[in-house]
Amino acid sequence: MGRINFIWKPKDWKIDIEGINKNIPNDIVYRMIIGCGDDEGYYEIYEFISKANYENIINNNYKILTFPYSIIHILLFDEKGNCILLVKGRKIEYDSLSSYQKRILKR
Repeated sequence: MGRINFIWKPKDWKIDIEGINKNIPNDIVYRMIIGCGDDEGYYEIYEFISKANYENIINNNYKILTFPYSIIHILLFDEKGNCILLVKGRKIEYDSLSSYQKRILKR
């Protein structure tokens, strides 16, 4: 049996841990449970995200694309359509993107 992953809608994400961004001290960062999977047992899928970015998603200012089976599960786009990172001050891990995700970013 293969694994089955689900990424929930952002309003259903759950804050697991709250902390301060190491790179930007006034930025609150959440570790959130964003989905779940099943591969011979249930597991949760986690992502770190800046509080401000999460609020912009919930308020429909930012858009997301989800990729349940990729290393990077979410691509985040600001109001101008630019791809931004979930946590402020981080650099994109381009090598971790799937070939499909790379094609989306080149458009």
